[in-house]
Amino acid sequence: MNCMNMEGENNQNSSYLKLELERKNISQKQLQSDLGVSQQYVSSIISGKKAVGKKMAKKLSELYDLDESRIILGDLGDHFLSGSFSMQTSVKIIKNKPHDEQMQLLYNKIDDLEEKLLMYQERDRQYFEAITAKLNIITESTISEPGKKEKSNS
Repeated sequence: MNCMNMEGENNQNSSYLKLELERKNISQKQLQSDLGVSQQYVSSIISGKKAVGKKMAKKLSELYDLDESRIILGDLGDHFLSGSFSMQTSVKIIKNKPHDEQMQLLYNKIDDLEEKLLMYQERDRQYFEAITAKLNIITESTISEPGKKEKSNS
């Protein structure tokens, strides 16, 4: 089984940064100017050839309202859960991170999963209401909602 090399890991980390900067229409030239760094450095962090350190991640976070931990960690948790990496590789990548970064990665993933769960619950509720209305079924929720006409089971 192949493990990711450091450059591969940096590429994963830089993908978040690259996408967010593109989304916010921030050019490499503007980044260079705002950060006071060389064009070569900007190019290296955007391409993933060079890792973004904690101080630079903090500065990027403050300047452009980005998630500091995702600048450093990238989207490893998403790749882990989506199956892009083998389980063994994913565990090795996460284990090699400092404890606080591991915790932040897990916290971010839990947060994402909670949001998805709420979205799916709302979708399922809407499906249920549509199906019961279509089948003309009275449910506890339709009885308790004022302003809705009760439907008979004829």
